[in-house]
Amino acid sequence: MNTTIRSINWGLIALAAPLGGWLALQFGDRVALAIAGAMMLATGTVLLLSRFRDASMPADEPTNP
Repeated sequence: MNTTIRSINWGLIALAAPLGGWLALQFGDRVALAIAGAMMLATGTVLLLSRFRDASMPADEPTNP
């Protein structure tokens, strides 16, 4: 799982960095940072309001020898 998460993170960095640079060139640094902050806040809000907070792994069933 750690490898999968790291791969997704590094893959998204490769996509988001040029997009952030383009936003900064087109609209300015402050606007690009405000958009990034708003996206982070939106992501946290979606997770806060979703069923993600109540997710749990099923308990291991004991094995009978």
